[in-house]
Amino acid sequence: MKRDIKWGLSCFFFCMLMMVNASAEEGNITPGGQNSFFYNSSGFINAETYHGETYYDSNESFIEVIGAIAREDMKCSGILASVTTAQAILESGFGTTGLATEAHNLFGIKASESGNNWENSTWDGESIYRARTAEQTKSGHEYFIIDDFRAYSNIVDSVGDHSSYLVGAVNGDHYRYDGLQYCKDYRTAATIIKAGGYATDVRYVDKLCSLIEQYNLTRFDQPEEGPVETAAQENESETAASEQEAQ
Repeated sequence: MKRDIKWGLSCFFFCMLMMVNASAEEGNITPGGQNSFFYNSSGFINAETYHGETYYDSNESFIEVIGAIAREDMKCSGILASVTTAQAILESGFGTTGLATEAHNLFGIKASESGNNWENSTWDGESIYRARTAEQTKSGHEYFIIDDFRAYSNIVDSVGDHSSYLVGAVNGDHYRYDGLQYCKDYRTAATIIKAGGYATDVRYVDKLCSLIEQYNLTRFDQPEEGPVETAAQENESETAASEQEAQ
């Protein structure tokens, strides 16, 4: 199956536009530049320095930031934005884990993931962040290990590397997540990701699908056409419509 991976000028200029570089003071982490940006409910905010504070002031703002990045990434990678956003929520706890805040790694991608055998990686090949992580046996028994994870200079690189991994990682003589690129059904996509060995959590597919449905993440799978209702706004609209009907 031919891999149509167009990490071209559109992705480059989008990364420049987002301007989410950030620096970290501890650990072997690639430092970002000055004039970084973070996000709160008012939008992207210019931050002259960044010292480990969260980019987001709420779960909703995290979703809007990652959803927008994932929508742009989908144009290049063919990975559903809804699935990317759901994985970021689940893997990073809405961007609150140490791995997310200090290493900008939203997806738990390890330093030696799948033999590092995929192309178009946005990781520098050296920066790592050591962290404790939970794993599960096939029967669902949870245990913890200490492992090295990739550290990125910004969250756009994290999203890009995640997608390039899903598209290009191989297992033997075949693609690890074959059939995922350009898949249009989020449950099918989540099933392919789990079957490819992305996570050991026995409920991983159900958890991703639940997040997609709860937060209406499929809206990010559609081209942006003016203001888009968030899940909270959608609920408010439905409540208002119901009240009007009752009057």
